[in-house]
Amino acid sequence: MTHVTRTRGKIGETIAHRFFTEHGYTVVATNWRCSYGEIDLIVEQAAWLIVVEVRTRASTGGQRFGTPAQSITWRKQQRLRTLAHLFLQQCATLTLPVHGSRTPDRERIPLVFERASRPVRFDFFGVIVGEHDVPLHTTHTANAF
Repeated sequence: MTHVTRTRGKIGETIAHRFFTEHGYTVVATNWRCSYGEIDLIVEQAAWLIVVEVRTRASTGGQRFGTPAQSITWRKQQRLRTLAHLFLQQCATLTLPVHGSRTPDRERIPLVFERASRPVRFDFFGVIVGEHDVPLHTTHTANAF
């Protein structure tokens, strides 16, 4: 991945983060990673835990590389499903440092998340940027796959 592509992706993720926050979603995690891959954004709203795939494309590359939505393959969808499962497993066993502890890595308390048993939805958020990576168009598709 080139520096330009990485920077453009971060711009799209920042726009998506702002969009979801402004529309009443609670951001749970950004760029959650494990050995299997990464989830761009995890948000929650009401009973739903929502895994968001963010794709950013330059307006000039649309014909050559397709739209942001067209870039999410069946394989990527399967990977996101697996990553969501791994995230939920991790939520069931998370620990937090004890408040006021001088050694937060040694003194930890278990934290059980209700979200470990919540329904999961997969949303898509697409961003088209123009010259100098100025956002031109955004698209949010709830329950995209």
